[in-house]
Amino acid sequence: NNNNNNNNNNSSKSGGKRPRSPSPPATPPRNINSTHPNNSNINICTGRSKTPSPIRSSHSTEAKRDEIETTKTTKKTTKAKKTTVGIDAIPPQDDGKKTEASIWSQVEPFERITSNADFNSEHMFKFITWNVAGLRGLLRKDNRAIQKLLEAEQPDALCLQETKLNPNDPQNATLG
Repeated sequence: NNNNNNNNNNSSKSGGKRPRSPSPPATPPRNINSTHPNNSNINICTGRSKTPSPIRSSHSTEAKRDEIETTKTTKKTTKAKKTTVGIDAIPPQDDGKKTEASIWSQVEPFERITSNADFNSEHMFKFITWNVAGLRGLLRKDNRAIQKLLEAEQPDALCLQETKLNPNDPQNATLG
């Protein structure tokens, strides 16, 4: 008896595991084929509609359509095999092969829809914020880009975001 007490104390002190209680057996839903009383297209068990989803398409090209084939295995489980059928499928691009020219060509220039005459400059404050995503890269591409922006827009304030500059870097003095 004394040995049992010592064993129990030792296992609790050493972080021994408690035995798990048995889980109740899983039971299937009562009536798997029954439907919602208000709508015969909604399955009670899943809450999903029996009607197929509409095919999505983009503006001018047909989008990919995914078809799911199900097959029964010996353990009475269902596996889904996904096959893709599409028209004008575009092969995926390798991100590592992008060049600087292809990245810059994706950026569309900003077109102003108002003119300076639309505003009374006495009561207006013009604030421009620009996410440059690396000031060195911007200045390598066009070293007068910021100066051109300031001359064209004449803002009261200019905020540059994501300049990615280290304040202790001696090359900062050469940026202009």
